[in-house]
Amino acid sequence: MVADDATLDGSSGPIDTGPLPLPDPCVSGETVPPYEGPGCSGTTVACLASCSEPGASPTCTTECIERDPECRMCVNQTTIACGNQENCQSAWDTYACCSHQRCSGIGPGADRLACGVLGECAAELEAYFACLDSGALLPCQDEVQRCFGGP
Repeated sequence: MVADDATLDGSSGPIDTGPLPLPDPCVSGETVPPYEGPGCSGTTVACLASCSEPGASPTCTTECIERDPECRMCVNQTTIACGNQENCQSAWDTYACCSHQRCSGIGPGADRLACGVLGECAAELEAYFACLDSGALLPCQDEVQRCFGGP
């Protein structure tokens, strides 16, 4: 953020006061926008295809996605943004507030999932996942498939 104010030598001009603080999700909630970056790489899509082969590791899908940061962000943010539109916004706001308070160095949106990985806000994150699992994800399947180059 740049403010127009007097400089230390008495002249006036813009002063960089740093980035604007992020909104407090404990006060205003947190809307997660649809993902707009690249989806999964061709290598990741090929890796995922191998997960359906006999003998594939039960963690194959997760391993493929975790190796591709853009794919992981696409899947996570798309899931959150769509799930929140399907009646899970309140549960997300509760988790976002908790992660804002306990994991202050972690950014908004899908980045907040890292707070749960650190072992913080487990009950709030479980409540959010329960909301998603209760049917909120069904209408989101096509959107998530776009991360993999689907329709």
